[in-house]
Amino acid sequence: MATDYSDMAQSIVAALGGTTNIKSVAHCATRLRFSLRVQNAANKKTLEAIPGVLGTQIGAGTYQVLIGTNVADVYDSVIQSTGVSAGGEVDADEEDAKQ
Repeated sequence: MATDYSDMAQSIVAALGGTTNIKSVAHCATRLRFSLRVQNAANKKTLEAIPGVLGTQIGAGTYQVLIGTNVADVYDSVIQSTGVSAGGEVDADEEDAKQ
């Protein structure tokens, strides 16, 4: 049976200031990468308290939420349960090189 990440996805989106604060989301091998309208609206402490979130970082112009190897499943749940604009998968090395 597949794990349901919808509650986790909704908690992450809420901690980032809700769907109206998120322009789009993409992911690499281990991180969700959110393009936010207002980065200060994100609550780092709340995000990092969500079970399954391993940490956060701001880099390459995105607010990154470290998930680990199940990031694609969490990404799908973010898209399906919140309707946030999908940015697809990005190459982590290419995005981080822009920093």
